[in-house]
This record gives sequence, structure tokens and C-alpha cells, in this order.
Amino acid sequence: MKVIVRPETLAVTGCNAIGDIHCELSRGVRFPATDWNDFVVVVLGWWIAQVLPLRCGFEGEAELRFMDGPFRIRIVNHGYEAGIECFSGRCSVFLDRCDIGGFYQSLMDAALRTAAFCRRNGLVTADLKILEDLIEQGKSDD
Repeated sequence: MKVIVRPETLAVTGCNAIGDIHCELSRGVRFPATDWNDFVVVVLGWWIAQVLPLRCGFEGEAELRFMDGPFRIRIVNHGYEAGIECFSGRCSVFLDRCDIGGFYQSLMDAALRTAAFCRRNGLVTADLKILEDLIEQGKSDD
């Protein structure tokens, strides 16, 4: 599983940065959709906070939510491989597996690119500061 963010789609509405974000799964599945538009900075911060405890192979679960819509991804980590279940509302719509370390790296890469793009383009919000703090925490815990 890989996190895809298109920084060129980022814009500030009010005090939030929105743009395209989705996860690329096996068999070409993109969840929730290739052009899913959401509060990227907030969502990435939530996801990092959820995945940080799992990245070193610790067993447990993480719930990756999108702010808009009824979509979420549940990760159940069994060591270094995790089960993935994608939901639309209460309905499970896709099952997959992933390497938790690879997913964590993808998530951090997306967060770093997003934060850098926001800074370069003056899209500085309180949520960006939270994301940057989580990125630093993730780096220091490695």
C-alpha cells in the first residue's frame, strides 16, 4: 500500500489545506478514488499518529480515516506484515496485505513532500505545524 498525494492540487480554504490524496493498493485499486479531494495536511497527521506505534513491527491496529466521506482503512499489524481492510461506511469494500515498513515510509514521504510544498507556497496553517511535529517525532523514533 502506498500513499499518493498530489501537492500541486493543494489549496487553502479558510484555515485548511485541501488537495488530492488516496492509497494505491494491489491490483491497481486506488482508495477511495484517484482524484479524492480532502484535508490532506490533517489526514496525513492523523495517519502518522495512528501508524507510528506499528512501524517497528509491533502488533496492533490503526484506523486511517478520511475527513470527508464515509471512507476509512483499517490496518491490523501481525509483525511486519499487515492486513488491510477498506471501508465505505460500514461496508468492507477491499481486502489486502502490506509491508508495514514500506507503508510507513510511503506515508512519511508523502507527508514530507506535502509539508515542503505548503511551506514553499505559503500554505502555512496550524495543522501544518502539527504535521511537521509528527514528522519530526517519526524521524526521531527511527
